[in-house]
Amino acid sequence: MTRWFADASIRWKLTALMAMTTAIALSLAATALGTYEAVTFRRAVEQKLAVVAEIVGRNSTAALAFGDKNVAVDVLAALGAEPSIEAGAVFDKGGRVFATYVAPEAVVAVPLTPGEPGSRLNGGRLIVVRPIVLDDEIIGTVYVQSTLYELSSRMLVFAGLTLLIVIVCAVIALFVSAGLQGRISQPILDLAHTARLVTSDRNFSLRASPGGRDEVGLLVQDFNRMLAEIERQDQQLRQQQESLTEEVASRTAELVQANEQLTVSVQRVRHYADQIGQLTELGQLLQSCLTADEVFGVLRDAMPRLFSGDSGSVTIVKASGNLMETMAVWGPAAPRQRVFGPDECWAFRRGRPHFVSDPSSPLRCAHLTEQDGAVTFCVPMVAQGDNVGVLQFNFAEVDPSERPDDGGTVHSTRARVATALAEHTALALANLRLREALRSQSIVDSLTGLFNRRYLENVLERECRRAVRAQRPLSVLMIDVDHFKQFNDTWGHEGGDAVLRELSALMRAHFRGDDIACRYGGEEFVIVLSEAPLDSAVVRAEELRREVHRLCAEYRRQPLGSVSISIGIATLPDHGVSPEDLIAAADRALYEAKKSGRNRTTTASVDTQTIAEIDE
Repeated sequence: MTRWFADASIRWKLTALMAMTTAIALSLAATALGTYEAVTFRRAVEQKLAVVAEIVGRNSTAALAFGDKNVAVDVLAALGAEPSIEAGAVFDKGGRVFATYVAPEAVVAVPLTPGEPGSRLNGGRLIVVRPIVLDDEIIGTVYVQSTLYELSSRMLVFAGLTLLIVIVCAVIALFVSAGLQGRISQPILDLAHTARLVTSDRNFSLRASPGGRDEVGLLVQDFNRMLAEIERQDQQLRQQQESLTEEVASRTAELVQANEQLTVSVQRVRHYADQIGQLTELGQLLQSCLTADEVFGVLRDAMPRLFSGDSGSVTIVKASGNLMETMAVWGPAAPRQRVFGPDECWAFRRGRPHFVSDPSSPLRCAHLTEQDGAVTFCVPMVAQGDNVGVLQFNFAEVDPSERPDDGGTVHSTRARVATALAEHTALALANLRLREALRSQSIVDSLTGLFNRRYLENVLERECRRAVRAQRPLSVLMIDVDHFKQFNDTWGHEGGDAVLRELSALMRAHFRGDDIACRYGGEEFVIVLSEAPLDSAVVRAEELRREVHRLCAEYRRQPLGSVSISIGIATLPDHGVSPEDLIAAADRALYEAKKSGRNRTTTASVDTQTIAEIDE
């Protein structure tokens, strides 16, 4: 509707606006008059019902006073004279129904209570309630209920007449506005017609017909002056266009040639920028890796996109230093040689990139085969002065501009990207090794090779929570070397360290992978046995104690003597569910084992008992 009105001519718009304005004004006036009529008539009906209720009340006074219901019924029967009254009732002083009246064919029921005195509307019906007073005392209540049919009929007739008047007036307004709009819209239509001709024919010599001196006439005069100015500027532009055409033609040829050169350069720059972006993202991914396998997986996934159509591999130097192993390959012609020596790669030996484009060259690396292609590029991965491996590329195509300089360095784009990628990879691998070394130093005791106390505190809290959540047992062994001071006094601290190392090696061999062996401090150790109930923990503790007793520790090829240990055992949940409770319970059991003569296993309980004693 809005679109149609916007596209309609101004004649129809003016006509429609004038007619609609008239219709709306008449509608508002009729609405206001109808509202006033409805309110006035309703008040008249209320007053009439109030008078009727007052008459009924006065005539029912004697009936209520003497309790004569027949008289009250006869009085209410007089309500039949009013067709609009549906029902009526007289209630006694206690609010009980005394007499009722229901008009014939009326489907209504008299309420059990009259309600509050006054007038109200309920369900399209008007209800009037009045008290019956005798000698200033209320002796009852009159209830009268009437329909609003008369009001509805009157308002329906009023609405029909009003609608007819509005329609007639709107039609008259339409004809009047149709005659008047011509005087207003004709100058505007002439102006629009002239504008269309100027636009379609580009004839700026046309002029619109002058009108009066009103706003439309001033608009026509300004439009004609604008056309004159446009006509003058159009002539000047035509002259300038002719002179510029020859200059543009001469420069177009130069621009086409320059554009071709720029297109080639832009393509190269875009490709290089895309590689730089991928290289930057790949470097961030490599630095975010937590393991070497993640580094190799990232390279295996990213290299086919970064070097489309090419093949290659990542080769790492083994810890022994005399062997190199390929950890990741990619591309249709991946390198075949997966294990080779460091001396077989020129790049690894020289510590700089090595490019070969001739399969018969004597400088071709020995680890390359005929299937690796003619163009190969090996880049050493050096980080923090340490050569960690080689990044090998087998290029599928030969780049004529890719020639090594006198120093053997290749300055092509893919060579620079490959070199930068090798630096990122080497740095990521070196950081992982450093991170692993630092982590090992922070959680492993340097003397015994067992986990330290810090690691125990962290892992024991985690294991306790898991055991409680899964409702599984967990046992803690607190171990102390008996008479350890004698080893230090006799053989010095180095001899005592030898005992601790031998004992730690025995613990690592004795316990399973899920168990956690830690050096708690000095000659004390703590063993965490996952999913081990108390009886199982006692058996395993006894086995360890006997093996330690049979241990023959030596220092400088001299036997140190017999070694024995005392063990205290605490089990979750019998002796607590927190790390502090378990450690404290195991420590108390260990103290009891020491107190009972050492070289024995004791469990934590209310009355701590020795589980086993040495019989030797």
